[in-house]
Amino acid sequence: MIDGFLVKKLVSVVFHLIPGMLLLLLMSLLLRRWLPRLSFFFSVLLCLLLIAASMPQVSNYFVSKLEDQHSVLQSVPSDTSLILVLGFGHSYSEDRPVNTILSPVALSRLLEGVRLW
Repeated sequence: MIDGFLVKKLVSVVFHLIPGMLLLLLMSLLLRRWLPRLSFFFSVLLCLLLIAASMPQVSNYFVSKLEDQHSVLQSVPSDTSLILVLGFGHSYSEDRPVNTILSPVALSRLLEGVRLW
């Protein structure tokens, strides 16, 4: 019997960019035995798409389209009871100051949370 969690994970692999392309690339390489020209075409196309997706200009273009859909939050609504700041990694060391443990992205997120507070 197939678990719903397993189905969700398998579907998410197909719809996420990198795992989906790598899965299609693997399938294309497996088809090389029966359809060599078509397999080669799809392999090259998928490799070019992976390279394009990893370029900062392409990813920043798509991220900016998503960010432009939402306005900047200038002040916190009055019914807000807490501000949650999502992390972005850290490196723990007892001999370093707290502000150097956080990555620059995590530090900017924390600063924005403090500004809103």
